[in-house]
Amino acid sequence: MLKWHDAGVRAVAFSPDGKTLASASYDKTIGLWDVTTGVRRLTLEGHDISVRAVAFSPDGKTLVSTSEDETLRLWDTATGASRLMFKASSASIAFSPDGKTLASASNGKTIQFWDTATGKIQQTFRSPWWFYGKVAFSPDGKTLALTSDLNDSIVQLWDTATRFRQLKGNVSRIEAMAFSSDGRTLAVAAEDIRLWDVETGELRVTLNKRCKWVRALAFSPDGETLALASSKTIKLLDTATGGLRQTLEGHTGWIIAVAFSPNGENLASGSLDCTIRLWTIRAEKDEAC
Repeated sequence: MLKWHDAGVRAVAFSPDGKTLASASYDKTIGLWDVTTGVRRLTLEGHDISVRAVAFSPDGKTLVSTSEDETLRLWDTATGASRLMFKASSASIAFSPDGKTLASASNGKTIQFWDTATGKIQQTFRSPWWFYGKVAFSPDGKTLALTSDLNDSIVQLWDTATRFRQLKGNVSRIEAMAFSSDGRTLAVAAEDIRLWDVETGELRVTLNKRCKWVRALAFSPDGETLALASSKTIKLLDTATGGLRQTLEGHTGWIIAVAFSPNGENLASGSLDCTIRLWTIRAEKDEAC
């Protein structure tokens, strides 16, 4: 268990090599942790209000963060220095797989695409729907997933070359989403967990309707396991059958962030109890959920 933040942990992310874990907190700071030793290597300070989200660039040399102070910051992960800072009211952020573009979604109707070298806006897109903070690139960079809210939530998949809407799927209020590592499946958490086919826009399967209060999702690298943060526990589901493989318990506050290591052997979780936990994932299956 890693305990250092003075307030709840809102987001966690592994570096591409799996050696560093980044954590974002309500205490305005970002921690960079050595995964092997559990030692905090760097503290990134500069945001004036709670840090909402963090993401590593594909080469691991840059970390992006977004905060309620309405700024985006790019950090050097080796030194902790702030490389760029630009004004953006963003609730969610995602690097393109080539690292050249950063997508940010506001709590409104605007999605912006930023040049990571200059910090300049490449394109601004306004949607007819109201976004409330979920955006993710597919691993191949060809698709951007977005969630928005009207009366019900809307899942949208946009072709990043044409910005053309590919999918609209109505579900109840969406709390989390995640792409599989091959980019073919999108998991969406609402009142249940739904797996969508990215290519066709069809619903593949609905998993585990009894897991409530899900605030975060993460696919294992092989796509066979889906981790979901459900209140104070983490459940690992078999994506083929929906069966429960493992339940992880130990947090004393709500868990709102989960992330698999690149090799799939570890899972990181961040909680409102101000702690980050690193879990070893065993291979055997557990009882059905």
